[in-house]
Amino acid sequence: MDPADGPIQAFAARLRKLREEAGRPTFAAMARATGRSRTALSEASGGDQFPRWETVEAYVRACGGDPTFWRLQWERTQHEVTEARATGTTRGGPASPGPSGSSGPDAAPVRASAAVRAPAAERSADPDVQPAAGPTKEPPSDGPGDGPGSGPGGGSAGRPRRRRWLLAGVVAVALAVALTLTLALRSPDPGGVPILDGEPGSVTVVSFARLTPDALLAAGPGSVRVWNTTTRRATRVLTSAQVPTTAAALDPLNPDAVAVGGADGLVRIYDTATGRPTSSVGSRRNGRVTALAFDPYSRHVLAVADSSGAVTLWNVVSRARLGTFRPPTSLVTSMAFDGLTRNTLATSTGDGRVTIWDSSNGKPVQTLRGQLGRVVSLAFDPLTPKTLVTGHPGGTLRVWDSSNGSLVREFSGPADLTALAFNPLLRNSIASGDSAGDVTIHDVSTGRDVHVITGNSPVTSLAYSLDGRTLAVAARDGAIRLWPVVDWQ
Repeated sequence: MDPADGPIQAFAARLRKLREEAGRPTFAAMARATGRSRTALSEASGGDQFPRWETVEAYVRACGGDPTFWRLQWERTQHEVTEARATGTTRGGPASPGPSGSSGPDAAPVRASAAVRAPAAERSADPDVQPAAGPTKEPPSDGPGDGPGSGPGGGSAGRPRRRRWLLAGVVAVALAVALTLTLALRSPDPGGVPILDGEPGSVTVVSFARLTPDALLAAGPGSVRVWNTTTRRATRVLTSAQVPTTAAALDPLNPDAVAVGGADGLVRIYDTATGRPTSSVGSRRNGRVTALAFDPYSRHVLAVADSSGAVTLWNVVSRARLGTFRPPTSLVTSMAFDGLTRNTLATSTGDGRVTIWDSSNGKPVQTLRGQLGRVVSLAFDPLTPKTLVTGHPGGTLRVWDSSNGSLVREFSGPADLTALAFNPLLRNSIASGDSAGDVTIHDVSTGRDVHVITGNSPVTSLAYSLDGRTLAVAARDGAIRLWPVVDWQ
């Protein structure tokens, strides 16, 4: 089964990966724990048909996954399946039959894992064609008398020369591999990468929708647009009554809601289906909106930070104020909800203080320890619970345990870091952008640089699509480049 064959296969591959990470429990054990049949659970990750949500929920719970997160993925895949059937197409082309002997719930993950581990240089252009393991060639001889059994003493006379040939071959291969890896580590900015055009300096926030396939929010002081990344067209242009936009956020639980914060202190909620505002929250007395974040667990709940120094929770439908809390120092410059832990909100202030809050009561839970310095960006890991990463102007990235505020790891990133974004499906993979225009992919678990995308305009924002296949890179020149995620291991 190849995840590129279509949305059903890609969804099944993610379920298989979840089961692998859970220690590969047997389907019989999963069935006993959830009450669903062993056959239904096995077929859910088989990739032959799209499973019912009840079966997926049981599968996810049996593997210790987050049902809320997986419900969003299931709904998105359902939409993709419906769209594919309507058009008669599937992502990645029609499904190809697997190799002999690869049927069944336990064989496909091995093949998928092998494909991921294989270096790019060893793969065929056809994802279903793997390089053949041919016979090992003997090193060439210098002529008569070098082969086994020739010359005085039989085969022993040829061995030193064969050793020299072998050593030379090993050195040559090592140099070739080193050169290949050096070149492969960097991706130049080719003309083939899809680009969404914008106005120079106009895009400061990009964010993919969690429920609407291929929908990308692009916001800046002068405009807020929703793009279809497949057709590369702006499906909706939102306005904010000529008020400069200072922050924007997509509602992860409502595919049609976008919050747009303005310099006047108000946050306008837009319906992307009509392009019209449906409500507004905030207060003109509080000055400009500095940051926005939707609660991923509670419908219609939006956190709003403004220049009064306060963070206010609003219900954007009823316009009810749910609570207000105030960080003890300067204004909040960025904030994010933890998608894996309910009622957990992180805020950073201009003086570098990062606080973890219980959003249900507005009380601080933890303050990150040590001298942080100014925080450019922060992000919760979508796959590892209670893990927060902060990025700083000098290029330092710090990994924190948000449950106790302790520093887990620190490593160097780009010298002038400007943005961060986690890959939602590849564990420990985070992207950082810089003022030189480059994007670096890091392994958070080791601090190692995995890949570099070369650009030529300062990066202003980063966002991964929910399926992890696309990285949107917004730059100061107004362009949004849609990089396909390939072989960034």
